[in-house]
Amino acid sequence: MVRNKELETKYVCEIQFERLKKGLVRSHENRFRTEDYIKEARAILNRQAQFHQEINDEFIEKYIELVQKRRAYYDGPGSKKSPTIYGRYFIKNGKFHEMSMIEKMRGKCTYFSDQPRIAKMSFTAELYDLLNGDLNKLQVNGEYLTEEDKKYIVEEIVKKGQKVTIDRILKYKGLPKQKKVQPFLYSSVMISLSMIVCL
Repeated sequence: MVRNKELETKYVCEIQFERLKKGLVRSHENRFRTEDYIKEARAILNRQAQFHQEINDEFIEKYIELVQKRRAYYDGPGSKKSPTIYGRYFIKNGKFHEMSMIEKMRGKCTYFSDQPRIAKMSFTAELYDLLNGDLNKLQVNGEYLTEEDKKYIVEEIVKKGQKVTIDRILKYKGLPKQKKVQPFLYSSVMISLSMIVCL
């Protein structure tokens, strides 16, 4: 998860409230780390302790222990002691099984039915599409991008959380923005590239 710079000056609730006002409630960008929720909980409890004497250091630490037990979304519901068909621990045909939630959601490959397919919109799938689709088709001054060009784009643009744009590629190549580039990156490609940045 890419660290949200807003968290340096704001709490999770402030960021979520601003996003709510813009209608951005459900989004992969609206996930936060447990440590962010702990920071927020401490601030709230320390403020409330000024008005309620029953909120003392012992209470705060017990509350923080509860927040620290927050389950990662990919663990899903249930446990070894309480299996459920909706979680990573489940009973099938009378036998106990454990399987990661990601694995449970993946289907089988169209061509190799015994092999799992990669999860849609995963970093690996998006990177594959970027390297083998979009960047393979891109020509600058009539020349395709080299392997070195692609490595640079991944390491210096994608992994640093920036969007891959024609202007950034031209700047890297040392060319002015007016240079002829074929074919252009379509809007759907830009959406998928922005997904890479956020994963």
